[in-house]
Amino acid sequence: MGNGARHPDGPPERTPPRPLSRYPRRPVLTGLLAVLACIVTVAVVLIADDPDAARSPTPADLGPFPAAELAPGPFEVTLGLNPTELTDAELERSLDLAVDAGVTQIQSGATWWYLNRDRQPRDYDWTDLDRLLNAAEARDLRVVLRLSGSPGWVHGEPISEGTPPLETIWRPPVYSEDQLRHWGDFVADVVSRYGVRVAFYELWNEPNGVDFWRPDPDPAGFASLLRTGYLRAKHADPEVLIANGGLSRNDLGYLETLYEELRNTYPDAEDNGHFFDILGVHPYSRDVAPTTVTDDLVTSGEFGVIDENFTAFTRMHDVLVDHGEGDKLLYLGEYGFSTTRTWMDPVPDERRARYLVEAFTIAERHPYVMGLNWYDFLTYDDTQAGWAIVDGDGRPTATFEALRELEPQRGPGPLRPSR
Repeated sequence: MGNGARHPDGPPERTPPRPLSRYPRRPVLTGLLAVLACIVTVAVVLIADDPDAARSPTPADLGPFPAAELAPGPFEVTLGLNPTELTDAELERSLDLAVDAGVTQIQSGATWWYLNRDRQPRDYDWTDLDRLLNAAEARDLRVVLRLSGSPGWVHGEPISEGTPPLETIWRPPVYSEDQLRHWGDFVADVVSRYGVRVAFYELWNEPNGVDFWRPDPDPAGFASLLRTGYLRAKHADPEVLIANGGLSRNDLGYLETLYEELRNTYPDAEDNGHFFDILGVHPYSRDVAPTTVTDDLVTSGEFGVIDENFTAFTRMHDVLVDHGEGDKLLYLGEYGFSTTRTWMDPVPDERRARYLVEAFTIAERHPYVMGLNWYDFLTYDDTQAGWAIVDGDGRPTATFEALRELEPQRGPGPLRPSR
């Protein structure tokens, strides 16, 4: 919600014909065999014209990959960082500052359009992500990558230099089998490069909101994106962990609808853990303290109940329990406050510092919450400056100092599958 990045059907799969030896050799079949030969020739030409189609596995042919059984581990104190904004020296200083504050995990974006800009499909510039991974690993920091942001060519626009419009970036690649295949290729390419060097991968961002799922949120569309991404990721590396794109606020109705869509549409959903290992939630509470619980923050959304009380992340976990997946962990992938007016009323820095301590203290008490990413760390985007807890000159705010003084009680040891 506070994300700084706000910065028709394809050809069906063809079933191979049965071997000709199964058919009796009769003169009457000669014409049919000629037609069949023509069909095969056309198919070969199509594949030759699109080599990616030949080597991109179809989700229906993959799996099952049961969701990982994750044992509760240490509570991951997380901050977000965008290496594309930073020089090498700035990146090093920022990570050192994070380590000094007790941060254990960095969240960043593997932004599809940016990695692929001005290139052909499946051609990327990995420089910035490589810099981040290398620098984080040198400091024993885990890294979470969020995969999102469509290149223009996915939606039929020409390949061109520059930033695509938001309408293109946040239009999901789910409107044809071709688009889903390109999405699956991208996910597989990222996972093939980084594997378990990345703590886990998030697929998209806030799909239940119009800002990041255009033109309108659609649980059925997200179900197709989630399934394709999960299966292609696990096929590339079965050991990686996958989180759904974090849901904005505690959107109980959307989560219930997503489960319904997955189960009604995909027979393989249950065998694949409904295509996520970790449930991502962004439990924003407007300008209200995380300790406050009020009926005023419980509303009716397009798909059902939305509970904007911070502690209602527990109700999101209850939905997992109701669907037999109570052992899955939650990741609070964004939470924070702006000192300037945005979509919420401003919260002064001293009060925000108190809210940070309250939020981390509450979240850590729940063993199924694996971590919280405080939004935001630092930014050079003036429109996002109110969210940052380190200003553009590198000066810490009172909120950052409160983070530095936190003493997480859960740990030690990395998150590992219990199996």
